[in-house]
Amino acid sequence: CPHCKNTIPHFTAAADHFKEERKIAYAAVDCTKGQNHELCKQEGVEGYPMISYYNYGKFMERYSGERAEAAFVNYIRAMRGQDHEKISKRKEEL
Repeated sequence: CPHCKNTIPHFTAAADHFKEERKIAYAAVDCTKGQNHELCKQEGVEGYPMISYYNYGKFMERYSGERAEAAFVNYIRAMRGQDHEKISKRKEEL
């Protein structure tokens, strides 16, 4: 799809920003390929490209922002910040 083809270079460039971060992984699945249909159905993929944020394998939210490198990078930084705040709050509660 044209939208996917336009998104790929921005998504890949954003992934390069975090390549040294062990706890951040960017991944892509081609839902048009038969071997991925079950996974895409399980994840509720309805349109392309669909970008989701997971924290330790648990679905957190769908990304709905701009499909540009800077937007992807800022989104991950914001989500990572929220994750760190939640962890700090849990530690304080203990």
